[in-house]
Amino acid sequence: MRLDLNIGIIILSFSIFATSCSFSTQNLPNTTISIPSLPKIPGSMEHVVVDPVSKGETYIYEAGMGNPVSILLIHGVGDEGSLNWRHLIPELAEQYHVVTFDLPGFGRSSKQNILYSPLFYSKFIKWVKDHYIRDRQFIIIGHSLGGAVALSYAATQPDNLQRLILADVSGVIHRMGLTQHIMKNMHKKNEDLLKYPTKLFGMFASHTLDAMESPDLSTKLEKVLESADLRSRYLSGDPHKIASLALANFDFSKLIYQVNVPAIIIWGANDPTTPIRTGKMLNYILEKTQLNIMPETGHNPILESPREFNRLVQDALVTQTWQAPVQKLQKTDRVAVLSNKQNITLTGYYKSIEISDCKNIRLENLETEFIQVIDSDDIVIENSKVIGNDVALHTRESRIKLTGVQLSAETTIITFGSVIDLAGGKITGKKAAIKAINGSRLIFSICKIESPFNNGYIHGYYAVEPENPL
Repeated sequence: MRLDLNIGIIILSFSIFATSCSFSTQNLPNTTISIPSLPKIPGSMEHVVVDPVSKGETYIYEAGMGNPVSILLIHGVGDEGSLNWRHLIPELAEQYHVVTFDLPGFGRSSKQNILYSPLFYSKFIKWVKDHYIRDRQFIIIGHSLGGAVALSYAATQPDNLQRLILADVSGVIHRMGLTQHIMKNMHKKNEDLLKYPTKLFGMFASHTLDAMESPDLSTKLEKVLESADLRSRYLSGDPHKIASLALANFDFSKLIYQVNVPAIIIWGANDPTTPIRTGKMLNYILEKTQLNIMPETGHNPILESPREFNRLVQDALVTQTWQAPVQKLQKTDRVAVLSNKQNITLTGYYKSIEISDCKNIRLENLETEFIQVIDSDDIVIENSKVIGNDVALHTRESRIKLTGVQLSAETTIITFGSVIDLAGGKITGKKAAIKAINGSRLIFSICKIESPFNNGYIHGYYAVEPENPL
């Protein structure tokens, strides 16, 4: 198989992502590394065993053996592995049986050239649960990659699982949405790029990503991931790169909607690699959730602000307070007409909203019958309902990001030359869900769609043309 330029760029970008999420990246695969031990709590135990899933050596740690309820800790990308939990374990072990490990491919566990996919890790978690937790009730706490693995496991193996605690979950949203988030942060931090207007940079980024994507790109990446030879050739057999690319290429849309245990979500407000909208999307989709945002922390609040993170975890272990999506609002006759405005937030009920030549407009916790967006950039719609008659959303030459939004109408979205990024949305169209007058680019992450042309889950990138409505 010849690696084309587009696949090469995608692999490079997620190799960078793997490095940015990793806390000890100087060690190459199959290199002996020295990692400090986890806390020597009285009665704690360390094991190095050969697990049947990876067929390699795996490091396992237990503490609080006599406690009746277990907590399973799943770390993210990085050779520190389970050491990421070193500040949390002593507190948890006072009341819980704590089980953690270095995931296969990380830390003290064997590093092999195998497909470290979310489903692979779910099988590994099942084996750990069966051998070390057995019939105990248990809770999973997962960070970054570990949060994504926790979701995959909870969707398929929920027996005795009481709740999830998820921190800065990686993946889940479509890889283009993730890449745009990383590029936007690059734009903010790079002085040379700041001379370009945000809209110009955003459109450049979109066209670059548009050129990279193709309808069969996921299939091509899957071929790389499934072949030991191609993983060795293009990913250097590096577990960091393999796990990150496998996560980025994985479609969680069917699994997420199967999760029925409570999930408490914790997120660093300044996370540069995993956008907080992932947490907002999960908070909207899952039935019993609570979202906690930690100010002035990045991708690893566990180590950046351990005291506050531990406090949030202790609260999360017992809370029965759940947040719900936007409730039905009292109808009003209010209309909003915004022209040449920026940095405005609207909430509540509006009969209709018209936005033109605007920048950075946020519509949050809102309900309306119609939204029109023309020649505008950075329009964000979150946790809202747009229930229209003929059309719910009409866009022209604009960039719009929707998270946790329900849209319904005869033709739900009519778009002209726009970039629309939807995460955790439900789109219902009696005639069509989305119709493009002159071609638009759409990114779907974990969405549901219902129309005469599509019915089910949708996750991917689409260049919509007039003759091919969705």
